[in-house]
Amino acid sequence: MTKSIYQSTFWKGAATAGFKLGVAMIVIAAIDSIAHLQLDHSWIVTLLRFAAIAGAAYYFPTQLARRCGDEGLSYGQSMSFILALMLFAGVIDGLSQFFFQNYIAPEYYQQVIDKAMAASGIDPSASDTMGQAYAMTQRLMRSPIVMVLSGIFSMVIYGGFIGLFASIFVRRPATPFTNHNEQQQEN
Repeated sequence: MTKSIYQSTFWKGAATAGFKLGVAMIVIAAIDSIAHLQLDHSWIVTLLRFAAIAGAAYYFPTQLARRCGDEGLSYGQSMSFILALMLFAGVIDGLSQFFFQNYIAPEYYQQVIDKAMAASGIDPSASDTMGQAYAMTQRLMRSPIVMVLSGIFSMVIYGGFIGLFASIFVRRPATPFTNHNEQQQEN
């Protein structure tokens, strides 16, 4: 029995699409660290990240649906492809955030963290517990494993939520009365 087009291209397609989305996230992080957008205009970074993730969640499964042709692409297949795509993109995004926060622009990201803590009313010097929590956060940000897992978690949740809606528009019904396995063997 031969594999369907979906099965034979799933992981390669998801890895390729995830790599492309990950590179887009690196470009957005680079623009942010150069222009210091998070300090004054954090909505711009959020909008760019949303546009990249939403675009990827729609574009890449649409390409897969076209390749599947008569086999179609169900809602569940589209969602699983989007989640796999986000998994790969999350690894790249987490690694890039680790390098940006620890080697490329550590002062800038420290300012972003300090501003976020001040905006939420958290003062690390106010109590011993807050100081310990602040120190632990600083240590966790220095761990590549924590940053990669954080990147995976955030991309899968955020991208998966967007994928719930994108998959509605991406799904393609299979052509009825067509034996897809016979078609593949003839080609």
